[in-house]
Amino acid sequence: MLDLYPIQWLILISYSLFRIIVGLVLITLGSRHVRAFRELVVTVRVPLLPIPRTVIVVMIAIEFVAGALLLLGFPSQLGALLLIILALTMLIWHERFPHPSIPDRLTYVLLLGCGLSLLIGIAGAFVFDLPT
Repeated sequence: MLDLYPIQWLILISYSLFRIIVGLVLITLGSRHVRAFRELVVTVRVPLLPIPRTVIVVMIAIEFVAGALLLLGFPSQLGALLLIILALTMLIWHERFPHPSIPDRLTYVLLLGCGLSLLIGIAGAFVFDLPT
């Protein structure tokens, strides 16, 4: 394939930039959900889990932990795995979270694709993962 610029080493920086942006998006979502915590607890309807406060706390914790892992680049595959679990869960239970701070399903489809790409691909140049 013909490249517009023949510098192949920049792909490692692009994966790092991708990982950092996804981490920042997750931390932003987590902080948005922390600000709307009381309203979220009132509106969440999950029949299998009777305590909505626990569901919201787990969701916020997963967003912050996955975002921090991807942002720092330490165990980025674990962060990508947490992102995949969060995105799949929110795709399934999206209608049970009728609050404006919860993004629509398309956002979670995009986050699922980002998580799968980061899990399967490489994490980038500025990462502290152990080599396999």
